[in-house]
Amino acid sequence: IPKDLFKSRAARSVVGLVCLAQPVLLVCLGYYAGALIGKALRFPGSHLSLVWPPTAILLAALLMSPPRKWWLYLVAVIPAHVLVQLQDSVPAWGIISHLLGNFGQAVLAAYSVRHFNKGAPPFDSFRAVVIFMFGAVIFAPVVVSSMAAYLYVLSGWEQSYGYAWGARVLSNALSTLMIVPPIIL
Repeated sequence: IPKDLFKSRAARSVVGLVCLAQPVLLVCLGYYAGALIGKALRFPGSHLSLVWPPTAILLAALLMSPPRKWWLYLVAVIPAHVLVQLQDSVPAWGIISHLLGNFGQAVLAAYSVRHFNKGAPPFDSFRAVVIFMFGAVIFAPVVVSSMAAYLYVLSGWEQSYGYAWGARVLSNALSTLMIVPPIIL
């Protein structure tokens, strides 16, 4: 390979695009695989899962990337999300409500952890771990599940608001605890 090849602006752009596309595609594949795992771990008689890996995988990606690139990950996982939901014959309103819940939680958790941690890595100190626990494991699932559970009941996906809220909070908190730290570390 000639040394001058990467001096051109076009070549640097192509290399930059390839370097950016790899993690975005990896997150998209992880989101899809995580959704399949989550579907297999549903509570009996419910559409909610014991653990829901896609949101945790997306959160890890957001925590590891600069906020100006978050939109790339969010856009990239939409097809994976829709594909998994269509396999269950979820109506359009249900697909949108689940997507908003997943995205809302991942973005709120990533923003709160980054904001209170002043941009430092989430696990580099005890303080950072406490911020992660409160922001990503407790705050974001509780706040977003309050709205998402209402949308689930409104769309007919779940019958009980209390059950949907509780199951969603526990599922997402557990997923965040189990999945995000190993990915980041």
